[in-house]
Amino acid sequence: MKIIDVAIYLESSEFDRSYSSEFQFSTRFIFNFLRRSCSGLKLGNSLFTRLIYEGRIGNADNAYVSNRALVIPFTFDKETYDSLDNRQRNEYIYSIVNNCEFPIDTDYSELKKTLSVAIQEFKKKNELNHWIFLKKRSNDLCALLDCTMDRDRFVLKLIVTRNEEIVIDQEILETRPDEVIFAYQFKYLTMDERKVVVKNRFHKTLYEYEIA
Repeated sequence: MKIIDVAIYLESSEFDRSYSSEFQFSTRFIFNFLRRSCSGLKLGNSLFTRLIYEGRIGNADNAYVSNRALVIPFTFDKETYDSLDNRQRNEYIYSIVNNCEFPIDTDYSELKKTLSVAIQEFKKKNELNHWIFLKKRSNDLCALLDCTMDRDRFVLKLIVTRNEEIVIDQEILETRPDEVIFAYQFKYLTMDERKVVVKNRFHKTLYEYEIA
């Protein structure tokens, strides 16, 4: 099977709901990059498509597979984590990804290497995510829904170029760092010589811009 998601959570029965939610928002920018780096990675005869790191208060159990997800429990030291600054918190998360124990019955060396290399690459990018969500071409025009995400925010921009010169560069959405928020809002991108239109999954027009 192929990896389609990499995520981290705090066990809901052991941590306050609001704390867990804030933890996920503050770490999502890291796992967005890890997910995109591992996306499509084939793991032979594995029985999972998702990789989940699950924070626990006490000693962590062994990894297990549930609902096509490989769940890797880890001991989360809330007191230590809360005492760290943002940079140190990032390193805390990286250490979890790099040091958690995978099941010993299968060779996960390729997955471990991919995750380790992705972390180093993410650091080189100053821990900023950037990707293209949608792309549309029409003759000499090119329209993009351009995404960036860091620890604090997710930004979606509409960029239109003509012969590689920018004619529209418009921020159309800013939210907390969660790329899932917009997933159902922005589905289609249409364009002709006069205008570019962004529509949702129900084909309702959300944004429309005239092309100069």
